[in-house]
Amino acid sequence: MKTENAEKKSIKIQNVAFDSDTTQFFSEKIATDVEFEHAAQTGFSVLKSPGDSVENCATGGGFVWKDKDVIIGCTQHAIHLPESIAKISIFILPEFRKAGLATQCAEQLVEYLFKETQVLTIQASFLPWNQAALRLLLNLGFKEVGLKKHQFLAYAKSSDHAELPWAMPSVEVELTRDQWSSTKLKSFSAEKSFGTDEISVANLEIDRLKVQVHLGHKEDIKFISSYVEKNKTQTIVDIGCGPGHYLKSLSESLPHLQCLGVDVNSIFIEYAKQEYSSEKRNFLKVDLLSQESPWPEADLYILRFMFQHFSEQNRLTLLKRFREEAPPHSALYIVDIDDRASVTEPSCPSFHVAMKFRDDFQSAHGGDRMIGYKIPALAAKTGLNVAAFQMNIFNSLTVPKNELFNTVDGFVFRQRADFKIVDERTLSALRKDFKDWYHNRMTYFGGALCASLVTK
Repeated sequence: MKTENAEKKSIKIQNVAFDSDTTQFFSEKIATDVEFEHAAQTGFSVLKSPGDSVENCATGGGFVWKDKDVIIGCTQHAIHLPESIAKISIFILPEFRKAGLATQCAEQLVEYLFKETQVLTIQASFLPWNQAALRLLLNLGFKEVGLKKHQFLAYAKSSDHAELPWAMPSVEVELTRDQWSSTKLKSFSAEKSFGTDEISVANLEIDRLKVQVHLGHKEDIKFISSYVEKNKTQTIVDIGCGPGHYLKSLSESLPHLQCLGVDVNSIFIEYAKQEYSSEKRNFLKVDLLSQESPWPEADLYILRFMFQHFSEQNRLTLLKRFREEAPPHSALYIVDIDDRASVTEPSCPSFHVAMKFRDDFQSAHGGDRMIGYKIPALAAKTGLNVAAFQMNIFNSLTVPKNELFNTVDGFVFRQRADFKIVDERTLSALRKDFKDWYHNRMTYFGGALCASLVTK
C-alpha cells in the first residue's frame, strides 16, 4: 500500500471502514506480530500528524508519521451499547516502537473517547506476555481486571489471509470516566493548589455536568440561533457556567459570538480556562448575587439549571440585577427543570424514590425541582416581561436510547451533591435497578424543561 493513497483518503471519523489496501496492510503487519491482539479488524482510518507528534490520532484508526511520510501504526475503538463501554487497541509498527508513540496515542485516544463520546468505561486486552502494554496502560490509570478468555483471529501470511479463530486467556484492563477525571484533576489541583476535598467534589460535578449538556441542547441551540440572527446578537454571558462544557458547545454552534462564562466556583473557572479558553471564549470568577461584583455587559444572558438550586430570595436578586444593570436591549434566557412532567412506563419505583430524595434535599436548602413553569411569575414579580416561553420535551421516542440513559443517569443519580441524605449503598442499588428497568423493561421515559426568554 502506498502512503500517497493514504494521504488522499485521510479520514478523521471513528469506526469508518477504510480502503482494502490499508486493511490488507495492517492485517499482514499484525499477523506477524504475536504481541498484538488480532481481534476486531474494523474501522481503519489514516491520519497525518503534524511534525513529530501523533496529534489527532485519537479520532480514528491509523496515523502517518509526517516527517518520514510512512505509516507507523493504527488505533481502533469500538463502542458497545447500551453498556457505554469502548474497546480499544493500539498497534505500533516494530520499527517505531520504544519512542513513546504508543503512550501519546493511548493518551489522546482515551481523552477523545471521554471528551467527545458518552462512553463510561474503556477496556483493553492483550496477550499475557505483552508486559509493555500492561505497563503503559497502568501508567495511564487503567486497572487490571484479570485474565479472560477471548476469541482471537489468527491470520495467514499470504495476501488471501484466512481467519482462524482460537481462544486463550488474555489480560484485561479498564479505565472508568470517574477514574480518568480524578487523575486529570489531581494533576490540575497540583498546579492550582486546591484542597483534596474540593477537587473530589469538583471531579464528580465536572464529569456529570458534561453529560448534562445534552439535556435539551438541540432545542436550546435552535431557539438561541433564531434569537441571535433576529437581534444581531454579538455577545453572550453564561451565568453559572460551571466547568464550561455548555458554553464550549454553544460557541462551537455559533462561532461568531463573543462568549463569557462566569461562575462563583474557583475550581470550575480554572478548569474552564485550561480546557476551553479561546479567542472567542473567556471565563471569569464572578458572584453575580453579590452587589460588589460588577454586572457584565452582553446582548444575551443564559441561566441554565441554576434556579432549581437557588432560594427564592437569590432568584429575585438575580432578576432585579438583570433589570437594573443589564443593557436595555438585552435578554435573559432561563432554562430549568419541571419534575411534574417526568413519566415512566411501566412505573419505575427506583427512579421516583431517587427523585423524591433529591426533591427533599433541594427543598430543605431553598431549591425547587418544579421551578421551570414558575419562572414567568417570578419575572413579572420583578417587573420583567416574558417574551417567549416553551416546554422542551425529551423522551425515549425522540432521543437515542443510550444518550438519554447517560443524560438521565448523570442528571439524577450521579449528582451526588443532592444525595447527602442517602448512603452510597442505597444510591447504588437505586441506580442499578433504574439501569435494569431502562434497558430491559422500559416502554417509555420522558421529561420536560421549561425555557423562558425574559426582557425588560
